[in-house]
Amino acid sequence: MKRALLAAVVTCAFALPLPAIAADSATAKFVKNAAIGGMFEVQSSKAALSKTHDPKITGLANMLIKDHTAANQKLTEIAGKESISVPLQLDAKHQGQLDTLRETKGSFAQPFIQMQRSAHEEAIMLFERYADHGEDPTLKAFARKTLPTLKKHLAAIRKIYQEMKSG
Repeated sequence: MKRALLAAVVTCAFALPLPAIAADSATAKFVKNAAIGGMFEVQSSKAALSKTHDPKITGLANMLIKDHTAANQKLTEIAGKESISVPLQLDAKHQGQLDTLRETKGSFAQPFIQMQRSAHEEAIMLFERYADHGEDPTLKAFARKTLPTLKKHLAAIRKIYQEMKSG
């Protein structure tokens, strides 16, 4: 009787629908990290708009908000079709960075640019790695398509950084 019951439980367990992508897969990790990074870009850029009137910083912030909002929406759309959960809030690391930016007194531009530079370098590595080695073809295409925008952002950030250092 116990064996029959165990066999029935095992059979039922395998008959249950499984999520399309396991939560600990490389694809799920890519989605999580890309979503958190994108949210950080948007939220930190909105903080920049409230903290400074420097046209270089506000121009960069507006570009980041526009581009990362569009990328975040596309990522969420793809992830939904693949049954991959997308985080709705920042992780502790990014929330701490955002809190630091929001609490910055005085010159806001330098810490903002430094955080953006680091965030974009990380994002480019994440997207390149997934574009080259990812599991999901739709997300690989998304990563490839998004990379030029991330690289454009990093170039703009580096340009502002160099101008700040020399000025």
